[in-house]
Amino acid sequence: SAREGSEASPETKGLVSLLDQLVDRSSDLSPRDKLYLADAYLSAGSPAKGLALVEPILSNLQGGEKVTARLLQAKARSQAGQHPAAVGEITQLLKENVGAKEVIIARGEILESAKDYAGAIKHWQWYLDRLKRVQPRPAELYEVTDRICRLALSPSLAGEESKKILAGALRLPVYLIETDAGMPASWKQTMTRRIDEIKRRLGMVQ
Repeated sequence: SAREGSEASPETKGLVSLLDQLVDRSSDLSPRDKLYLADAYLSAGSPAKGLALVEPILSNLQGGEKVTARLLQAKARSQAGQHPAAVGEITQLLKENVGAKEVIIARGEILESAKDYAGAIKHWQWYLDRLKRVQPRPAELYEVTDRICRLALSPSLAGEESKKILAGALRLPVYLIETDAGMPASWKQTMTRRIDEIKRRLGMVQ
């Protein structure tokens, strides 16, 4: 699209041009090759070109390749600003692949891109509840907790609903500090900072 081209840096334009050449010169690209190139187009900020590679082959794919293609399709639509379609696709894909980490993470990111911060927080909370059952505690546990706190602090959330979300988010780092003796020092500092930020937003401290 014009938007894709106008906002691209010279380096990104060079990458897109290279990808275009690879696509144009190769008449016998395998489905895996097309998925790889589609992913590269997304990384270069060209979702329309990524979709153009994925959509024609989607119905012929099976198994893991089909999951990858549908994931790329949802990401591309999100990147192109087609948020309702992207959210619908990634939500359905997660229902069918509930344990797929890539799909879980993509759904949270797509909800954030759609500015559905309350929905994104609810999704990350669901993922966090799954991570709490993993021993030893994975790094993602801290990353997702921090992400929820940052989303709760978003200026886009306001009013009574925002206070409820902030209060719910506050419990997460407090719980980790109280129960996780093995938390890395850097994460402990981050969690302490998030607690202070949320308390200030709630008017609990000056």
